[in-house]
Amino acid sequence: MTVDTITWPNLNDLWLREFRPLYKRLDFPLLESLQGTHRGEVVGPRWVRRLAPVAFALGGLGGWWGKRFDAAGNGVNIVQRGGRLVELMPVRVVLRPSLVDGKACLTIIYPPETTPFPMSRVMDEIRQLDENRLLGLAIIQQRGLRRFSLPFVLHRT
Repeated sequence: MTVDTITWPNLNDLWLREFRPLYKRLDFPLLESLQGTHRGEVVGPRWVRRLAPVAFALGGLGGWWGKRFDAAGNGVNIVQRGGRLVELMPVRVVLRPSLVDGKACLTIIYPPETTPFPMSRVMDEIRQLDENRLLGLAIIQQRGLRRFSLPFVLHRT
């Protein structure tokens, strides 16, 4: 299922607490459909969008631009540095039950052996928003913080 009534500008009008119910209504994309480059953008209330660059920088992903995936479930983050797009922090995509609702989702894992702290404690769950957009929830894997999730959208480029 996709949510046709939610358009891109409307996502920035949602309260942070509204993203989990929206996420629960979506289906997971096929792993093969992720192949390619996706422009990322943090969505939600203004305060979230303003704090996100600081959080990304603290996690080693300052200038976060998006992600790239291959058909086998390997991926990498893309950041903008010095006017160039640079790939760093490899990720792995797996199908597993969501921490949000227990239903299937694609989960982006940041392997601890190649990912510095604190990003090694983060995982992204993604589901299909519409044909060209994925809704992601970045979830911190730390007791007491799992209920907080940072919403983002990946746009197919």
